Amino acid sequence: MSKTFKPLLLAGLATFLYQRLVEGTILFYINRRFVWLIWVAVGALLLIALSYIFHRSAQEHEHGHEHGHGHDHALSWLTASLVALPLLLGWMIAPQPLGMAALVNRELSTAPTFEFAPAANPAQQASAEREVTILDWVMAFGPHPDPAAFAGQTADVTGFVYRRPDLPPDTWLVSRFLVMCCVADATPISLVVYAPGVTVEDDMWVRVRGQFAAETAGQIPTPLLIADEVTPIEPPAQPYLYY
Repeated sequence: MSKTFKPLLLAGLATFLYQRLVEGTILFYINRRFVWLIWVAVGALLLIALSYIFHRSAQEHEHGHEHGHGHDHALSWLTASLVALPLLLGWMIAPQPLGMAALVNRELSTAPTFEFAPAANPAQQASAEREVTILDWVMAFGPHPDPAAFAGQTADVTGFVYRRPDLPPDTWLVSRFLVMCCVADATPISLVVYAPGVTVEDDMWVRVRGQFAAETAGQIPTPLLIADEVTPIEPPAQPYLYY
């Protein structure tokens, strides 16, 4: 493989990751607690690229007979192409967070499927510094929620709209993706919203304020959030929730 192409490929990958870090769109792919590892990767890739440049003559001496092995030479270019192709596609395609389309092959959760520290009343956790999210309510509901226990509690959450065919009219889900490690393990979590007379579209980001009722909707056993106000919003810079 060309000694020039290797450092260019490594530098291109480092630049790509750096751009995603600066833009904040790296959070479309991984949990924010792993962002520091991407910074380390950027530095390591640049150092390796520089090592190819500064030690080119030594490497040429070490691999002086490389051109005598046509098969290995072709394999090197094939390997490089496998790295370069997704890198090229990454530059060409704007990063997008998961949305409603990603729910097609995923099971929607209105109850936690992981170990957690339960929150008795998420509304009491709200403050100027901390937003109470869909995750807080899902955790509080537990795997076997009693809707009556949450009746009258107020909620103020944001998420994207998802309609299920088994829900009655004017009832839909406000959803977010929960990311443990990266988007490969992203789990959609939701609250059931009843908003009569409100027109919303699938995948629209909204802020929902209202109170929970003791009743449920369809076959979903979690409390029904009766919306007092539904406001369309722009997708947040960090669309996922983390645990």
